[in-house]
Amino acid sequence: MEYCSIKHILFSLEALKQGLKDTRSILFSGKTKEFYQAAQGLFCDAKLRKELGIKIKNNALIGENVELGKQVKIGPKAVILGKTKILEGKIGRGAVLVDCVVKNIEAEPESLGVLIET
Repeated sequence: MEYCSIKHILFSLEALKQGLKDTRSILFSGKTKEFYQAAQGLFCDAKLRKELGIKIKNNALIGENVELGKQVKIGPKAVILGKTKILEGKIGRGAVLVDCVVKNIEAEPESLGVLIET
């Protein structure tokens, strides 16, 4: 699924930044779908990626505060942001994870995980 369209623009830069600053706002705003689309839209917006400190690595987006173990397999178009630490597991194609601290994860393709701790 590609979000390089008006759908990305509809979810403003400020809302995306707020979602990354206060992850609970993603959950309680009822805008999880829009946040997912905006996160995927980062693939199309180099300026915003730079501003947020997000890098493309192996066709996935990785935030500057993300720590991934060597055993983590990441599918294409995955987006991993916020203060996320994952030691091992698999992150499916297009999955979006924000502020997750887990030892082992199995994120389904095109899923959204926010504030997961195990």
